[in-house]
Amino acid sequence: MKIYLASILSLLLIPFISIASDVTQIPDANTQNASVSVLPYKSMSTSSNEQEQLSSRMKEIRKNGYVEMESDYAQFLFSLPKHSSKEILEYQYADENDTHLKNSISQIKLAFPYSGVSFLEKENIIGFGAIGNWDEKNKGWTGVVEFFYYQSLGICALNIFNTKLSHGVNQVANEVARYDINNMPNVLSVEGNAKTGFLYHITFYQHDYWKELECANKIYDPKKTKQLIMLARKLDQDHGSTVLNKI
Repeated sequence: MKIYLASILSLLLIPFISIASDVTQIPDANTQNASVSVLPYKSMSTSSNEQEQLSSRMKEIRKNGYVEMESDYAQFLFSLPKHSSKEILEYQYADENDTHLKNSISQIKLAFPYSGVSFLEKENIIGFGAIGNWDEKNKGWTGVVEFFYYQSLGICALNIFNTKLSHGVNQVANEVARYDINNMPNVLSVEGNAKTGFLYHITFYQHDYWKELECANKIYDPKKTKQLIMLARKLDQDHGSTVLNKI
């Protein structure tokens, strides 16, 4: 089974070059080229139906704290430990183009520096997968996902994309932009139900990177939303130290 990125919040944060005129550009002080665009959702390349969906989702989140719906990605994360060892063993000698689960980050050729989450215990790491695109110039993938267990949050996936290598700029809808991490825009959401479990989801930006943290848990608890933000801050600092050393 291949590892695919879940586009849970495709309505909310879109990583591509902005063409809107009413855009707020937020440069990152640590690099000259990186920027993130915060703009009205209606000025993004979206239909009126998508705008209505966004409005409906945000109303539900403000009322209940989450969007009531089945979460396929939460179910995927719950099932991952059952087959991860088999997949890792089957594809441990696959070539560099393979996107199946790997036991070590060293088995994936990346076009940017990443050595995994430093503060995780080895027994809590489920595996790694290549995502994004293959960058021929730098001979590596432009994205990576790391799966792991984390305390009371459950089973988590950290997706990291280098948007500079993919020639993109992050766009965040002003209607959903928050500033929980590193004073940069982020998007926070929870979705799920009692049947499928809940997916706690946050996207955030750092330097030339767009990051997405998703954690699956059987229950909904506002405390877990706060724990997700705290974990994202910790991950931001963890990878940030590596990035700054390379700039």
